[in-house]
Amino acid sequence: MILRASSSLGTALLCAALPLSACSDPAPPPQPMIPFEVEEMSSYLCLGADAPDSFCEANVEIMDAQVEFITTVLDLPIPEQCIPTFWTEDFELCGGRSGCYRQDTIYSSWLGMPHEIVHAVVAEAGLRAPLFMREGLAEALSGKALFSRDIGAEAIIELEIVGADIGRPEYESSGHFVAWMMDRFGADRVVELYDRLDPESGKDEMISTIEELMGLPFTSFAEEYELAQRIVYAGKGPFSCGASTSELPWDGQRTVAEVVSSCDSGEDYRRRDIGEILGHNQELWRGHRLSLSEGEYLVQLTRTGQYGYAILEMCLSEDTDEDLLPTPPAPVLPSWGPLRDIGFFPWWEVPTALAVPGGLALDLPAGTYTLWIGWIEDPEPNIQLSPRQSFSIELL
Repeated sequence: MILRASSSLGTALLCAALPLSACSDPAPPPQPMIPFEVEEMSSYLCLGADAPDSFCEANVEIMDAQVEFITTVLDLPIPEQCIPTFWTEDFELCGGRSGCYRQDTIYSSWLGMPHEIVHAVVAEAGLRAPLFMREGLAEALSGKALFSRDIGAEAIIELEIVGADIGRPEYESSGHFVAWMMDRFGADRVVELYDRLDPESGKDEMISTIEELMGLPFTSFAEEYELAQRIVYAGKGPFSCGASTSELPWDGQRTVAEVVSSCDSGEDYRRRDIGEILGHNQELWRGHRLSLSEGEYLVQLTRTGQYGYAILEMCLSEDTDEDLLPTPPAPVLPSWGPLRDIGFFPWWEVPTALAVPGGLALDLPAGTYTLWIGWIEDPEPNIQLSPRQSFSIELL
C-alpha cells in the first residue's frame, strides 16, 4: 500500500499506522470502514481497484482536483476523512451502470468517476435531495457538455416519483436543468435547494420550494427553462475537454513534440477499460491542447509500432446555442458529440485514430483542440514496443 503524506489527512493516516512514540500529533479522526484493499492514498480518497497498479499519478491528481473543484463551486467543506473509491470495470457491481455511490463508497469505471465523486463529496457534506437534483448536479459538474433532451422542468422534478430506473435522456436533461439553474440563479441557490429537499419530498413541496428560492411562480420558472433548452453548456472542471492537458507551443505555422509514455510522468492517464476491451494489458494516454485558426492542417504521428494512436478532439470552450455548434470533419471528435460521457473519449472511439501513413490533412474550423497521444502495450510478452512517439501539426 502506498501512503501519500502530502496533506494533513495523509499525515494523520500515516501516523495512525505507526507506533505511538513515532508521532506527536493528536489522534486522527475516525476513518471510514473500507470494503477493499487500499492501493493508494490521495489527499482526499482511499483508492483501490480490481486490477493491480491501476493508478498513474495523473489519474490520482485529476480525481483530487475534481474534489477541490466541487467544493469550490458549491462552497462545501473539504471532506474530513478519505472517501473510499474503488476503480472497477465490472458494471455488474452497480446494476449494469458505469458507476455508483453506495454505503459511503464509490464503485466506478474511469468513465463514471467524475460523476460519482460529485455524489460522494455532496453526501460527505450531509446533503440529501430528490433524484433530479442528485443526478442533475453530478452530471452538471462531471465535465461533459450538457444538452437538453426536450424534457420540461415539471417532468424533470417528477423523476423521483416515476422511479429511479431512468435512462440517458433523463440523466442528460437533469444535468442541463441543474446547469441552467446554476447559471440563472447561482450555485448558492442550487445548494440551498438541494439542502431543503430530500428524497421523500413530494411534487408540491418541490414546486413550492423552487418558487420560494428562485423568486418566480413555477409556471414562469418552467417557461424560462423551456426557452433555455437550446443552450449547450460547455463542460467545466478538471475533467472537461482539454482542461487537464498541457499547452502545445505554436508559432502560427507548426508544432512538433515527442512523447515518452510513463505512468510516473504525471501527464499520462491509464485507461484500463480501453486496454481490457481491446485485449491489451496496459494503455497510457496524454493530451496536448492548442488553439487553431480556421485552415487546412496536416496531423502526423510517428509510431513506434502497431499500437500507437492519436485522436484529435475539438473542445467546446464556452456555452453556446445548439444551432451554432461547429462541425469538425471526420475523424475529429467533437467533445459535445452524442458519445461524450466525459472529457476523455470512450473506448469505442479509438478506431477513428489519426495514426495513418503520411499523416492526415484536415480542414479545421477555428477553435480549441486536444490531441490525445495513446500508447498500448502489446499483450504478447515477447514483443517489446518503445513507449516513445513523436507527432506534428502543420498549417498547410
